[in-house]
Amino acid sequence: MSELADFLASRGYVRIPLTRSAVGHYHTTGTLNGRPVEVMVDTGAACTVVAMSLVRALGLKSEWLNKDAGGAGGALDQFMIEGAEFRLGDFAPRLVGPVGLDFESINAPLRAQGSAEVDMILGADAFDAHAAVIDYASQSLFLRAIMS
Repeated sequence: MSELADFLASRGYVRIPLTRSAVGHYHTTGTLNGRPVEVMVDTGAACTVVAMSLVRALGLKSEWLNKDAGGAGGALDQFMIEGAEFRLGDFAPRLVGPVGLDFESINAPLRAQGSAEVDMILGADAFDAHAAVIDYASQSLFLRAIMS
């Protein structure tokens, strides 16, 4: 491990290992309500989003938000998701939402370029809540545990 990793661990950070996809995005794995999920780490995403196909498969409650999501492949309907229990290993990041979107416009270009499809996109809500640090040298995302 790196000096940075040791420093962050001594200050209450949890290391989340990252892998790099065929197109250069950073990914990690987690679980949503116990089901394994492929997660893209996206520092440009305002909040964490979940594929609506996964929301439906898990039977999670969703409520349509009367506004479009921009950036994620164009204007898409957004849904507030309730009952989502997201984990990265033993760590449960604090999320605002999350929000559900149709991921076809996200996954189609990934498939076309030979990259893995994703089930979720981890966004700035989690990064802000946990004072995130990305260490490119060790391909790690560090999230600080929230002290109560």
